[in-house]
Formats: sequence, C-alpha cells, structure tokens
Amino acid sequence: MNSIAKNMRRISIGTLAVVMLLSLGACDGFLDINDNPNEASDTDITPNPELLFAPALVNLQSNRTIETAWTPYFVNTWAPLNGLAEAQANYNINPLIRGNTWINQYTDTAKNTQLIIDATNEADPQTAGYNPGNVRAQARIVQAYTYFYVTQFFGEVPATQANKPDEFPNPEADEQEEVLRFVIDQWNTAIDEADPSAGNAIQDEDLIYKGDMQKWIRFANSLKLRAYFLLDSGGADVTSEINNLINNADLIRTNDQNALFPFFDQDGRKNNAFQLKENNGFEAWFGCGDTVVEEMKNFASNISGLDADPRLQTYCNPASASGDIVGLGTDEAPNAVPLQDFSPVGDAIQRATFPNRWVTASEIWLRIAEWRARNGNLSDAQTALETGIQRSMDFFDGKPGEISPDDQSAFIDGLPDLDNLSNPTEYIQLHQYVDYFERRPQGWTNWRRTKVPDIDPPPEARYDVIIRRWRRPPDVLANNSNINNQIPGSKPMWFEGEN
Repeated sequence: MNSIAKNMRRISIGTLAVVMLLSLGACDGFLDINDNPNEASDTDITPNPELLFAPALVNLQSNRTIETAWTPYFVNTWAPLNGLAEAQANYNINPLIRGNTWINQYTDTAKNTQLIIDATNEADPQTAGYNPGNVRAQARIVQAYTYFYVTQFFGEVPATQANKPDEFPNPEADEQEEVLRFVIDQWNTAIDEADPSAGNAIQDEDLIYKGDMQKWIRFANSLKLRAYFLLDSGGADVTSEINNLINNADLIRTNDQNALFPFFDQDGRKNNAFQLKENNGFEAWFGCGDTVVEEMKNFASNISGLDADPRLQTYCNPASASGDIVGLGTDEAPNAVPLQDFSPVGDAIQRATFPNRWVTASEIWLRIAEWRARNGNLSDAQTALETGIQRSMDFFDGKPGEISPDDQSAFIDGLPDLDNLSNPTEYIQLHQYVDYFERRPQGWTNWRRTKVPDIDPPPEARYDVIIRRWRRPPDVLANNSNINNQIPGSKPMWFEGEN
C-alpha cells in the first residue's frame, strides 16, 4: 500500500465550506471528480493535487484575516472600540481562537499540503499532466509557512515530526530555533525543485500567484529573510546568510511581486474582517491606536506642508465628533470612552476587496534598510528606507486611500538623513511598525523582535508586560501526550533573545 493510501485524510468540512462560499475555480473541478466532496483519496489526489491547494490557502488566510485580527491591539496599531473585543486586547484569548490557530493549521493547511507533497512524489512526470516538482514546491512553501506562522503565536510547536502520523502520532514540539531552521530548509528544498521554465504548476487554484513559479521563489526567499531576522535576534550567527539573501537572492522588491490573498466585492468572497463591518457595525470592532497615530504625526513634524505621514489618512478615518484623526490608547477602556471621539480603522483598509498581505516589497526594503544601518552602511540604508516607504505608499495607487504624488514626494524628500540621527536603526524600525499597520502576526512579531516603539500593556491586561505568546490550546494539551505543559503568555519567545 503506498504512502498516500495509508495516510488518506479528510478535507476539513469547515475549510471546504469556505472555499465553496468563495466560489473559486478549484471547487468546480473538485466536485466533478468526487462523489463525496468532503473526502479525497489517493486516486483523486495524485492526478489532481490542485484539489487540496485552494482549501489549504483559504484556511490559512481565514485565520490570518479574522481569527487573529486582534493581534494589532497588542502593539496599539489598532485598538478595540467595543467591549466585545476588549477581552482579546487584554490578552484573554478565546480557547477556540487559540485552537483554530494551532489545530486547524495542522489538520487543514499543513495536512493538505502534505498530501500534495505525497501525491507528487507518487506521480509519473511523463503522464501526470503537471510538473510534480513545481506543484510540490508550491505545497512545500505553504506548508513551511504554516509552521512559521504557528510558531509566532505559540513558540515551541511541532515541525520536524509534524504530518507523519504513522511515525509520530503525538509529535513533539520543537524548540523555536529548530522550527525556524527547519522551515528555512524546507523553503530551500522548494526553491531547488522549482523550475519556472517548466510551467505546469497549479494555476487556477493558486490564489496567490496563479502558477508563476518565479514569484513563488521570491516569496520563499522573502520568508527566509524574515526567519533569518528572527534567528539573528535570538542570538544565532546568520550574518552571512542574511547578506547572501539581500545581495544575491531574488526577493519581493516591487509591488507587482507582493504575496497577496485576493478578495472580491461579491457575497461570500469579501474580506473576512470587512464582513464584521457589514454585519456588526464598523465602529464596534477596529479603531486606530494612539501609538501609531502619534508616530505618524511625528514623522512629519519637520516637513513643511504635512502634519502627518500621508498614509495616516489612508489608515484611519477621522473621529466623527471632531473630524480629526485621534487614536485610542492602551490605557483607555472602550466601554468607558465616547467612541465618537476616536478614529476607526480607515475604509481603505476595512473594505470588501482589501487583500490579505502575506509579504510585500515595502517590508523587504525596510528590512534591508535596517540591516544596512545596523552594519554601518547608512548611505545604502537611506536608499532602502526611502524605497520601502515609497513602495508602502505606492501600494494604494489606483485604490481607495490613494496618496497624492505631491504628498508622497514631500514626505520622501523630507525624511531625515540617517547620518544625522542618534539611532538610525530605531528610526527605521518605527517605519516598519507603521508599514505593518494591519498585518498579523507580523506587526506583533516585529515588535517582539525590536521592542520598538515603547508600548504599555492595558491596565486590565492579563499580564503586566506586552503579551509574548498565546497559551497552548486545551485540546492540544489534552490530546497530545508529548505536549502536556502550559506556557504563560508573558514568557518571551526564543527569538526575543531574553531566554
């Protein structure tokens, strides 16, 4: 019996339902060949590995977009405007949310991509009708990203033993450094296998890049850069690896290369978080934090004609009472303040078609800027900083929240010379903080890595420090004999270098 038959899995009914609601092209083909649309066998998967790819992507983005929407509260780029969200802002994360963020990523995204990897290992390249190496590379990149995603919430999680149920029915949690090195190895393997000239990758069901393998390679390299920065902050010597990526690798450097999960202004295909606006009232959920508002105002304090970073008008709507942009602080409980006095997250962000941004060119350039500054090359750091901010503003060209060319030019031209700053690295990290405005968990992860800017926990928070991790879900502790201890949310991650 081959490995696929022995390890046949059921596609998550919940994930499949989301895919069907999204009405994406993969669903028609899936239903055409399966009598039972909730189960796929080795016979289905080997000739049609694309059947599992869209569900894997949808499950991951759904968690990123809505179930972890609270993480910007932790670093005060967002703030809760309603008591319904205040519990999450105070670090009381619902066990169901914690369970979905851990368990569903393993049982849906990572499992489905493992089935694709197994199927392509079994496929005959001459008769498969697709390029097994390219399809396997797509699946491996997403699977490794899933482990990378989960470790940012929980720290020590299974990776090396994950998705090997016959060998490891109760996989052990790897130390975070090992997780980071493992996912980098997986991305390297995928890059080596990918062949952009060969084509025949998953296309219609590839919701990110439509089968463009060169873009998948850039995505993998860019994720490696993220992981290496965490290894670096944890104390590992990865200087040569980071230098090699920045100097030689094909990274995401322009906005047309961004890794984005798309949404559409159609029922069932809208941005998940936007649906809270439609169904429950916009102001009831997401407001702008006063830390990000003040930092964006400070950026323009010496620029003639601007009273704030021009992205502020894109990120935040004016408060209804004053017409000004006013952020809510971590010390202000939403049940005790007049909500009309504070700014909700802007319509340019909270809209039906706003994509889930997985990796962007602005992020990569700002990381390059930081690295150059930390290594004393302030001239190149200045160029990378300006390019990163330009990419961040350009993202909204032709979209809601578009920033005028005059404001863009005024802001870029008015940036300080890094040579004149006492701490140029911290200044660049503040721009990273602003760029990560809505992205989860990257904004929270980057704050834990840099501790920039200074942020205090809410007075009623579960811990007296900014939350560092989510506690392990009860179901994981109950069902995996090798993961049976709880870790408090105040314990720093390994990558913070405080252990």
